[in-house]
Amino acid sequence: MKQGKYIDAGGINTHYHEDGSKDPLLLIHGLGPLEYSVDVWVNHMIAFIEKRGLEKLSIIGNFMAGALALHIANRRPYFLDKLI
Repeated sequence: MKQGKYIDAGGINTHYHEDGSKDPLLLIHGLGPLEYSVDVWVNHMIAFIEKRGLEKLSIIGNFMAGALALHIANRRPYFLDKLI
């Protein structure tokens, strides 16, 4: 796996990994205890997607991350290619 990168997404220093050359896929891993509201997390993910300039992507998330993916799809349906 390539070295991780950092990006400022909505004022939050965000660590991510990027690999491959096909259609973008955003994997949101489990969040554990929620220190922040769902709204804060969703806004953060949307800011990340916009900052990276991703136009159409698939999103994978399970448990709370799946709920975030659903909220992202609801707020920005034009981002979404597939929701897994």
